[in-house]
Amino acid sequence: MKVSPAVNAPERADRWLGRFWRGAAHREARAIHWLAAKGVPAQVVRLLFLGVKLVVLALLLYSMFWIAVLIILAWGVMRFAILAGLGSDHPEPEWRTGPAGFGLYTYDGHRIDPHVHDDDD
Repeated sequence: MKVSPAVNAPERADRWLGRFWRGAAHREARAIHWLAAKGVPAQVVRLLFLGVKLVVLALLLYSMFWIAVLIILAWGVMRFAILAGLGSDHPEPEWRTGPAGFGLYTYDGHRIDPHVHDDDD
């Protein structure tokens, strides 16, 4: 006997989307037949459903456009903040004369470069 291969996530998603699409097409056909039974011409109903699909597509594209604009603006603001140094909380260490002599000091006065106390005489 041959063992059937395991179905992975993309295949499951593909099958789910296929079932959804077939179900939507089936419901659309039922609605067209129902409206045709009520006396509405089938061509008018098909055009109505096409219009609804186009409006939904336009709304999706419009919302995706603004989401993309917001993402690009957020990226630009973060890039500007990084380049301007707005993200750093403390200033860089600097060379100056402090309590332990001349050396590299942090913003709060601690010397961070290695030094020898005996040579300070």
